[in-house]
Amino acid sequence: MTDAATQDPVFPPRAQIGISGLDSILCGGVPREETYVVQGGPGTGKTTLGLQYLRAGASQGEACLFVTLSQTRRSLMTIARSHGWTLEGIEIREYIDGGDRNQIQTVFPSSEVELDETMNLIREAIESIQPQRVVIDTISDLRELSGSHTRYRLELREFRRFLARQSCTVLFLDDMPDNTGDQELQNQANGVLALRQDAPEYGGVRRSLQVIKMRSTPFLSGNHNFRIQTGGMEVFPRVKANGTNGYDTWASIPSGVPDLDGMLGGGLREGTACLVAGPTGSGKSAVAFQYAYAAAERGERASVFLFNERLETFYMRSRGLGMEMERHVSDGRLHVEQVDTGVIAPSEFAQRVRRSVEQGGAKVVVIDSLSGYVNAMLRQRLLVSQLHELITYLSQHGVLTLLVADQHGPFSTTDQAGPGHVSYLADSVLLLSYHQRGGRRQRSISVLKQRHGAHAEDMREFHLSPRGLAIGPTVEAAGGLTLDPPLVATFYPVEGSPDGRAPLSAAHN
Repeated sequence: MTDAATQDPVFPPRAQIGISGLDSILCGGVPREETYVVQGGPGTGKTTLGLQYLRAGASQGEACLFVTLSQTRRSLMTIARSHGWTLEGIEIREYIDGGDRNQIQTVFPSSEVELDETMNLIREAIESIQPQRVVIDTISDLRELSGSHTRYRLELREFRRFLARQSCTVLFLDDMPDNTGDQELQNQANGVLALRQDAPEYGGVRRSLQVIKMRSTPFLSGNHNFRIQTGGMEVFPRVKANGTNGYDTWASIPSGVPDLDGMLGGGLREGTACLVAGPTGSGKSAVAFQYAYAAAERGERASVFLFNERLETFYMRSRGLGMEMERHVSDGRLHVEQVDTGVIAPSEFAQRVRRSVEQGGAKVVVIDSLSGYVNAMLRQRLLVSQLHELITYLSQHGVLTLLVADQHGPFSTTDQAGPGHVSYLADSVLLLSYHQRGGRRQRSISVLKQRHGAHAEDMREFHLSPRGLAIGPTVEAAGGLTLDPPLVATFYPVEGSPDGRAPLSAAHN
């Protein structure tokens, strides 16, 4: 006897939405011949998503119908033109105020018309056109016409039975002014997609979507950021590690500075993450850039993501250290990107990193810096988890990740940073610092942690010059410079603070 639980899963045929990131989240699209709800407040992109869904069907020769109860054909055409689209192959039927009952584009004042009259017009249109894809914008207008919840519930169930007999795949667009939506509609629908937007105190609007439910098919859960720009909606699925390491070579990656590699027991390793911490001006960015430059010099590819400085400053500073970054950028071995901190969202940034690895072939990725990253993602409470998933993903692809972090004091494993203490994310930790000698301030470097082998335990002199980076002898009997308070805690979100970031006092409690 065959145990049904051991059989391979069989998923129904899908209808692609036509938005690559969203189709990826839905593992290829939504199951056909079912009804779905797209919920969201004003400006979240419901109509744009609906039009892209129908355009995807029309491009494949499918019959498509847009039923509008809330805006005119002219308005829809204006939206389409603003994206550079045509709506060829999409039938539009509008049933809103201000029209002539005797024309196909029949319109009725909702105060004078019964729900069944409007529903009959929609049914007639569907039976006449025989569409494979339908968008109804918005279902809230039908709720208003129903007059009571009981009648609305019964009419909705009967309409879904009708749609099932027509073998079409339907998106109901629905307003969500109270952030709860229509529970009756959600319960009856095969899937629910929620669109949201948030306006931070500074910067552009951040939009996100979540698949609330989706029957008969797997999907990527959680919140995913998206943009609405010329050309339509662009969705950025959150980067998700696949649950297994998937990489166990751990080959050494040379820095191009032999003495630095010696301190690290032969160098940093593929598939690991290195935290490069230090106070301002100590040379931490220079160390991270050195690894990207050395990879490009070997003919490999690397990516650098800048949160703290302009491209011009990056190139000028690199030239001052003997690194000819522009040459490698021109040759395609080095990708350098200045991140716009006013508009970037977590999963959008993660997808940029992912593209640099999967399409660009990067084997070294530099994020400079974590404080800039967190400031760009203001009010995002799960940044540490998101960063953990990104680092895990990079590790599974054999990428060396270098995270540059500001550190304004003693780097201690005993500080009470709570969730803010993220050195556990790193396989290696390099600490850049200052020491005093003869009344002069000098740079130093030490290895606090190296999971994949032995490492030097002494503090070495560290020098920056037009000839590059240089490691000097062990620092002996030098006075240390301490800068308080420790800032390991301050650039990571902590639950309960007003802005989602740890207060300075958190490092001392």
